[in-house]
Amino acid sequence: LAGKTGTSDNNRDTYYVGYGPKVVTGVWAGNNDNSPMVGNSYGVNTALPIWNGYMRELLDRYPQYREYGSY
Repeated sequence: LAGKTGTSDNNRDTYYVGYGPKVVTGVWAGNNDNSPMVGNSYGVNTALPIWNGYMRELLDRYPQYREYGSY
């Protein structure tokens, strides 16, 4: 698995987009009123943990997504 984090100016938005052999998932984190997030709000601290939990659950339920090749 691999991916990329991102953080917008003034910490208004963060994201993580990651992929595996057969799945791509993106996570956005931020305030819906476009206000800056507080504290240590970077993609690695906000969106990445959400993505990580989701992907662990997904790959546990669908182990065939871990493998290369046809469906």
